[in-house]
Amino acid sequence: MRPPCELVQRDYLPVVRASLAKKLNDAGFSQSDIAGKMSLTQAAVSKYLKQPIESGSLVEEIDQLTTKLSDMMISGSPGQDILVREICLACMISRIGAGICDLHRDRVPVLGQLNCRICSDLLKHSSATFSTRATVLRDMDAAMEILSSINLILRVILHVVLIIGSIQRILAWCAHVCTQKDTAKRTHLVD
Repeated sequence: MRPPCELVQRDYLPVVRASLAKKLNDAGFSQSDIAGKMSLTQAAVSKYLKQPIESGSLVEEIDQLTTKLSDMMISGSPGQDILVREICLACMISRIGAGICDLHRDRVPVLGQLNCRICSDLLKHSSATFSTRATVLRDMDAAMEILSSINLILRVILHVVLIIGSIQRILAWCAHVCTQKDTAKRTHLVD
């Protein structure tokens, strides 16, 4: 049981990071600057700069991706969300009949024998699911942003919560008093 995500984590992302760090270093960025742009430590950047870029089925795909990422970073400061989106998009494309897919089939030969299409099937059939989920999450984030920006609503909610708590305490006290009176009446009737 070896999903392609394992290969991405172990074989793909480290080479992406090393290649990108080297491209930024070649463009004149310091290790500290590279670390800031890639959200890594300076020590990690140092390690990636010393790491040789291996040849293999993923090298061309990774080179295209890191050229695009380094161009984006050199020309401005793209947000981390944009960089992560580009990496995830490249990974998804590579998982559908390209480098990661080929590497996965090589590492898990039974998948090649079965003519594995798991990634393409998942991505094809789940696009509506992803789209719906993304829309719901986006709408929830927008609603929470609106609610959190309205100070009055927050104060009203706090008051309602406090009132509900007070009512619950009053009802509990009434139930306790009624129970005591009921017990006293029964005791009096027995005497």
